[in-house]
Amino acid sequence: MKRCILICSITAAGWLSSVPTQAQTTSGTTAIVRVRESNGWGNVIVTYGTGKTEIKELKRNPDKKGQIANAEQLQAVIDQLFASGYVLQGSFSAGSEDGPSTLIFRKP
Repeated sequence: MKRCILICSITAAGWLSSVPTQAQTTSGTTAIVRVRESNGWGNVIVTYGTGKTEIKELKRNPDKKGQIANAEQLQAVIDQLFASGYVLQGSFSAGSEDGPSTLIFRKP
């Protein structure tokens, strides 16, 4: 799962680096998604700003069924953001094995 998130993050970062960026954005809302998995536990934190944060605990079962359930849960979070009009703007990770991966979404 970590490898999948890392590969997706690197791919998204490469794609985003080829897209021109805006010097300043005046409208829109930002959503930050942080995903962390380590030794069979993990969570997804979605924040839309101060006081508007959701925490979704991932399954603690490190076998294939747990990994599939966690991937499906993460997909549901991202699908919900896309359905709400958010667009992926960037991503980064802490660089360590159990560090969080962060996805930045923005509503145009």
